[in-house]
Amino acid sequence: MFDIEREFDAHELQQMRLILLIEDFEISSHFADDGQSLGGSQKRREEQDLFLKAFSMSTIRDKRVICVTDRSSGAFRSKESILNEALA
Repeated sequence: MFDIEREFDAHELQQMRLILLIEDFEISSHFADDGQSLGGSQKRREEQDLFLKAFSMSTIRDKRVICVTDRSSGAFRSKESILNEALA
């Protein structure tokens, strides 16, 4: 990611937005380990922390972290509500 940012001078691109989708591990009830995760279900928090660290190091100016967990139910938020937040 960082090589691409440097190659295209991402910090100067006004119409680029970096969006990181995360979950709230304290209340989420929607995770099922599909075996495709980098480290399996036991490593999810660590993986998310690594993505958050990389996100914070990005030079892209317009960045959003969006939690996909519905705070009241622990399920996934609707696609529409996530999209609306991403486009806001």
